[in-house]
Amino acid sequence: MDDIKISIIIPIYNTGEKLRQCLDSIVNQTVTNFECILVNDGSSDISGDICNEYVNKDKRFKVIHKKNEGASKARNIGIEQAKGKWLTFIDSDDWVEKEFLENYLYDETSDIVFQGFIEEKSDTTNYRYAQPIANESFIKTIYKLEQLGVFGYTWNKLFRSQIIKMQKIYFPDNITIREDLIFTLNYCQYITKIAVSSKCLYHYIVHQDSLMFKKRKFEELYQCQSIVYKLRCNLEEKYKSEQYRNWFERENIDRFLTIVYNMYTPSDKPPRNKRIDILKTLNLDILAATKPTTKTNYILKFLFISHLPFYVIDKIILIFRQICNK
Repeated sequence: MDDIKISIIIPIYNTGEKLRQCLDSIVNQTVTNFECILVNDGSSDISGDICNEYVNKDKRFKVIHKKNEGASKARNIGIEQAKGKWLTFIDSDDWVEKEFLENYLYDETSDIVFQGFIEEKSDTTNYRYAQPIANESFIKTIYKLEQLGVFGYTWNKLFRSQIIKMQKIYFPDNITIREDLIFTLNYCQYITKIAVSSKCLYHYIVHQDSLMFKKRKFEELYQCQSIVYKLRCNLEEKYKSEQYRNWFERENIDRFLTIVYNMYTPSDKPPRNKRIDILKTLNLDILAATKPTTKTNYILKFLFISHLPFYVIDKIILIFRQICNK
């Protein structure tokens, strides 16, 4: 098993028959010296039986059956068991084209390899290209990949297993939103070289009942955004890019406004003094230069730049949210 080139980690929960398309696409890879670690996260349907079936007929597959604790913990268990030089992730309801793994290996001198993906919804198909960026600095490449919308996933990347294990990089198991982005930003703290392929060989199947559409509590949203912001700040302080800093500061403000609105959900509302403390953390200078992405955020921006006392802003948002809930 020492000659394993790539470890593939797949967290699985009640995927059912759709799992076969995913696993068949892995069986058919042009690169053959891989291992595929199936982490059955307490499925109550036939997913566990399908995992056992593929393990029995292909020695490159192994399965770990565990109680349901979420995708992040399942991936972390897979990381601990991985034996490959490289490591990648696939979601159990997605599938990959046969050159998916081979496409990563065009540059084995880098610490991470990106590729694009095909986003498939019920009525549309969108190619999301990770365009190669020639002669750019490390931080400029990260900035461009973030802008292209291909940075915040782990299933379109190849990571060095040694770096992950030496630096103890894991998915946050207490967060169920943007955990892929947190993992990738954390990994990038310890590397210096990025490779990018223009090919799109990963099929990302978007379902309306996906976790990405689940409503989250304020505390989780706030904690997640705080971690993302800190990791981006660390990268910028290390490699220096005013352009990247300006971009993520404005992105952070826009997301912060959305989180503020969620903070006033009746069932999830923190005490008034805590709400006001959070409102005070907003950087008004950056807010003034930020273009909100929703009508609600425009209203919140207007409130903040009006320089009303924070207790008044708190009261107005509270009333505004009550009106919206009717």
